[in-house]
Amino acid sequence: MQGLNSPETANEDDEKKLTIVDDEATENCLNPVGPLREGAELCRLHLGDERYVVLKSFKGVMQAHIRQFELGPKGPFPTSKGVALNLEKWKKLEEMYAEDIDLSVTNFDKNDENIDCKIHLGSNYYVSVKKPIARVDIRRWFLPLDSDVIVPTKKGISLTFKQWSYLKNSMAVVRQLVSKELDETVYCEQSNDHLNQMGYLACSNCNPNGYMY
Repeated sequence: MQGLNSPETANEDDEKKLTIVDDEATENCLNPVGPLREGAELCRLHLGDERYVVLKSFKGVMQAHIRQFELGPKGPFPTSKGVALNLEKWKKLEEMYAEDIDLSVTNFDKNDENIDCKIHLGSNYYVSVKKPIARVDIRRWFLPLDSDVIVPTKKGISLTFKQWSYLKNSMAVVRQLVSKELDETVYCEQSNDHLNQMGYLACSNCNPNGYMY
C-alpha cells in the first residue's frame, strides 16, 4: 500500500495534490459516487503500521476514527484499538492544538526533561506528549469514584511522531471532504450558553468532571 508522503521527502507539488491512495475507498474519496449509506467509510487514510484515519458517519454524526487495523483474509479490518473524534474535537486538534503538539515533538529530543503536554479536546478526550515515551497519545480519560485525579482508559491510541506527521497531512484531505460540516461546527466554548462562567461549569463537554477545575 502507498501511504502518505513523508514530510521529509514530499515537495510542494506533492503536498498540493493531496494524493493519498491506500485502497479503492480512499482513491475515490474525493469524488464519491452517490449518497453514502450509514456507516460507510468516506475515506481511509494510512498512517503506517496498519493505522488509519477513517471518516464515517454513525447515527447521522460524522466522526474521524484514528484506529488500528489488522490484516485478515479479505484485507485490513478495524479493531477496537483506537479513538473516534466528533468534528468539533477533530477541528480543535487541527486548528487550535496541532502547533502545540508539534512544539512538544520538536523539543522532545532536546535537553528538556519537562515535556508534559496535555490538551483537553472535550468530554475527557486528551491529546498528550510526555517524556520519556516518544508518542502522541490521543485518548479518553475518566474520573474514578472517590477520586479527584482522572486516569486514562483503553479507548485511545498512541502514535509515533512519524504517524503524527501523517495524521496532520490527513487533515487537509478530511477538510476537503467535509469542509461544509467543519465550517458549520462551532466550538462548544463559543456557544451562546457559555457566555458566562456558569454556562461553562455546567457543560459536560467543557467541564466533564464537575467543579474540580
